[in-house]
Amino acid sequence: MTIARTTSAQQPSLEDLGTPLAEVTFCVVDLETTGSGPEAAITEFGAVKVRGGEVLGEFGTLVNPQTHIPALIAMLTGITNQMVAQSPILGEVPPGFQTLLTDDVPNCKLEPLARHFRAATQPNPRALSDARATVDVLHGLLERVGNLGVLTLEDLKEFEHRVSPQRRAKRVWAQ
Repeated sequence: MTIARTTSAQQPSLEDLGTPLAEVTFCVVDLETTGSGPEAAITEFGAVKVRGGEVLGEFGTLVNPQTHIPALIAMLTGITNQMVAQSPILGEVPPGFQTLLTDDVPNCKLEPLARHFRAATQPNPRALSDARATVDVLHGLLERVGNLGVLTLEDLKEFEHRVSPQRRAKRVWAQ
């Protein structure tokens, strides 16, 4: 009597199935600007962190672009010169992210940020490419704050309120 043996692949484990999307944390960042040209400036910054359909945190603020908002842009975004007049300038918002980049990139537009963080996808006028480049920028920013001891959402929220590196240096000199 002959017994036929078949070799089959091992039964997949739960780890082989991958990470369920419901367990993945995503952070969506959006900027509003005074237009689309090289002179465009940021007028609003917004970010939402989500996992499994639950909002874990949000941050949003108007930004004073230090330039005139064209009427067409004001009509499209609803953001007027009067609304941003008393808002902080980009160098002050959001301090947790902006102070990480001030000496490294000429501005906070996606293209220079993607170049700085060596994004695998270079931004272009298409949504998916920009989203992919933004993910690389986000990972670069989170790596920088991680090196400063920011490991949780609560740490990140607290980091937004820390003093600037320049002010911190002055404290050390005073001591």
